Amino acid sequence: MSVKRYALVSTALTGLCMMSAASAQTAPASGDVSEIVVSGFRKSLESALESKKNDDRVIDVISAEDIGKLPAENIAEAIQRIPGVQMQNINGRGSTISIRGLAPNFSSTTVNGQDFATPGYTNGFRYDLIQPELAQGIEVVKSPSADMDSGFLAGSVNIKTVRPLDLKDPTLVVSTKGQWSPFADNGATPKGAVSYADQFYGGKLGIYLGAAYQELNDRADYAFMDKWNYSGAFGNPGDDLLSPNRIRFRRIDRESKRTQLAGTVEAKPTSDIDIALTGLYSRDQTFEDIQQQVIFFGSYGGQTLPYNTLQTSNHTATVISGNAGVENNRQEEGTNLRTEMVTLDGKWTPSSNWEIKSALSYSEGQYYDNQQAAIAAEILKNVKLDISNPDNPTFSSGTALTDPSGYQPGVNLRDEFPDGSQTTQKVRKDSAQLDAKYYPEQLPVLSAVEVGAKIKQEHFGQYETRVDYSSIGALPTAYQPVWGSGNSVVSNFLNGNVGMPSGWINPDIDAYKALLAKEGVSLPTEFDPTNTYHVDRNIYSAYVKSDLETKIANLPVHGNLGVRLEQTQQSIGGYNAVPSANPNNTVGYDPAGTFESTQHYFNYLPSINLTADLQPDLLLRFAAAKVLERTSLDANSSNFTTQINRSVTGGITTYGINEGDLFLKPLTAKQADLSLEYYYGAGSAVSAAGFFKAVKNSSATSTICPATFGAISLTQTSSSCVGSNGAEYVITTTANNNATINLAGAELSWTQSLDAVLPIDGFGFTTNYTYVQQYAPTDATPLHQLSKHTVNGSFYWADDQFSARLSANYRSSYYQYSYNESFFAREGHTINGRTQLDIEMGYNYDNKLSFTFTGQNINYAPLETAYDGLSSRWQETAYAGAVYTIGMTYKFF
Repeated sequence: MSVKRYALVSTALTGLCMMSAASAQTAPASGDVSEIVVSGFRKSLESALESKKNDDRVIDVISAEDIGKLPAENIAEAIQRIPGVQMQNINGRGSTISIRGLAPNFSSTTVNGQDFATPGYTNGFRYDLIQPELAQGIEVVKSPSADMDSGFLAGSVNIKTVRPLDLKDPTLVVSTKGQWSPFADNGATPKGAVSYADQFYGGKLGIYLGAAYQELNDRADYAFMDKWNYSGAFGNPGDDLLSPNRIRFRRIDRESKRTQLAGTVEAKPTSDIDIALTGLYSRDQTFEDIQQQVIFFGSYGGQTLPYNTLQTSNHTATVISGNAGVENNRQEEGTNLRTEMVTLDGKWTPSSNWEIKSALSYSEGQYYDNQQAAIAAEILKNVKLDISNPDNPTFSSGTALTDPSGYQPGVNLRDEFPDGSQTTQKVRKDSAQLDAKYYPEQLPVLSAVEVGAKIKQEHFGQYETRVDYSSIGALPTAYQPVWGSGNSVVSNFLNGNVGMPSGWINPDIDAYKALLAKEGVSLPTEFDPTNTYHVDRNIYSAYVKSDLETKIANLPVHGNLGVRLEQTQQSIGGYNAVPSANPNNTVGYDPAGTFESTQHYFNYLPSINLTADLQPDLLLRFAAAKVLERTSLDANSSNFTTQINRSVTGGITTYGINEGDLFLKPLTAKQADLSLEYYYGAGSAVSAAGFFKAVKNSSATSTICPATFGAISLTQTSSSCVGSNGAEYVITTTANNNATINLAGAELSWTQSLDAVLPIDGFGFTTNYTYVQQYAPTDATPLHQLSKHTVNGSFYWADDQFSARLSANYRSSYYQYSYNESFFAREGHTINGRTQLDIEMGYNYDNKLSFTFTGQNINYAPLETAYDGLSSRWQETAYAGAVYTIGMTYKFF
């Protein structure tokens, strides 16, 4: 740990000790009688436990400490406190979650029970796009009831916004924060939020308004083996010898600007009518500067570059030396994501026996991504790669990576700009629902009967183009900029933690732009038919649910029993494509008419949730259900269609082909949960749970090399699937897994206030552990991205003025397959387990003004490390560092 890091962390921990001492000095004497006011994080824990106890489902809850004060820097960081939930980072930011060790895409997310459209992402809902100040609470449901929408295997997350008539007093809260990522080294970035809620006309009308704006800078560095040579059977890491073929060094700098607006108007014109109109608007504008070196061993651009294998271990060439080709690639990528949502819901209680609810919801998301890259190349002399120690891979080159001489006009082996795609996506989700609940009088067992129906319309559309200079030929020497002082240099790569290069010189994209503009060059925009398609769904559902309340063996038992019926109509359309007759067509394919395919399926989804009160505070829960998960209508929709992406690397054209399945079936699972929960004091509870899932129709992705693709004959070589046209083909196919995969696991959770144990009030902890194991038949593809072990824990201390919390989360290793699940490595790989420590400290100056300090990843854990097949075979090292935030909140009233 560096001196700066040590100073920052030790100062924070010293502050914690000083606050504890101050609290001890000012604590009332043992003979005094005083009222302990529970607030802040302790209050949110107690409220969450009370909600969990009173719900008949297997559920966990996060409650806001106050309006605009969810206890985390973003939604993902809040949810990770829940048993079985783990946060996943994107470039160092907490972004997606996994539930019970399963991949993020196995969960569903709603806002106030309705779908929130999120285009542009392939691996789960992006929780960092919703500002925590606008959320009043979060529910994670692991056992559904019949009145809930289907669409999840692991769990369903519902983000609840503020209902103004639920508040006791008018509220106006303003907060401001500054966030700093030392590794990004771009200074602090600002964040501001305001929340206002009030009631009028004697509590008959309520208004809530919220707004937040945030700027973020982050950086993440990656070194990874992009491609191996196989001397034995292709794709079998344990067969014969694997040798490095292509390694990448990649730095990603992100700058984001986020705006979010929310508002609710709630009216209760009479005591039996409650109507609310809620709107949510979210916009994320992100610019990525991606700088990378791609190192080629064996050959480059038609040149043979033999290398010596100096050391082998466990079927792997771990030390090699020789000359190598390098492509110096710099890509600018700008994304603009906008999502809006409007929901109108109402509740009418015409009598004490009836409750009628309805909801209309509209949500639309639009996403635009524009990429442009500059690519240069040269030959590196006397290269040595040593991956014998997976914890410290090293690379050295006799040609300095910061030397610009090999990239000058006329010398540069590949000078290309621009090179990139433009993608537009649109997701829209509309729904209408009506529910009626009847409370019969004096009926045994049956306390309520609820029926409902819902119609959902979903649409996903993608349109893609490319703009490449190669569409009009090679870039003339006159258009190639001179490399020199205008070219930036990557520095401190991977924070110097391993023996990789500390940096390299980059292409100057602005210099390329200036030369093309000076020459008046205009490039065509080429339509990409294989990446342009749409998916539409109509989902018709109805349910009946009975609430139960009785006694068995003189024990109170309550819960619900129901069934949900769903009819799905799905339509998929796109373009047929044929190889382009134009050799300069960088897409590689031309449209040849369109196609349209339809699919219909019906599902019967029963569910039961029962709770037995063994004692008033000792509960035994049982839940069972059949659940359904459709392929989400985001970038995962590509699993339905065949998409082809053409690229040129190392002088070789590569076609990346994802062969989807138009008739991909939805995943279904039969599941059961059994838990024992003991609530034995304010803010104290312990629970143990077991769960089982029998999963059917999961989708499996595999890499293939068929005899032909189109009219091109294909042959598997030691490293690639090569066509008769000299191009490489990376073909993945997605299909349903016909076998049933069983999942079994356990969860342990303990939340404990230590007021009765320690002489200083306010201490406590909350911790949980989840274990999950899958059992897949030998002829089935196991579920990917599944972690056997996940652990969360927080140790906290708080009084009415000071607070501090130290949190740890651990997720064990998990397997990823191909680019669909990770942006690196064509073949499968395993991400190593990782532990992250976070800290939060707070100071309440008075009942209006408060301050917070947070540190994420204060132990500076690597972002991720990975291996291929064998734990000794290095695959990836990534680093993002820590993030610190200082905030101030002022509550006007």
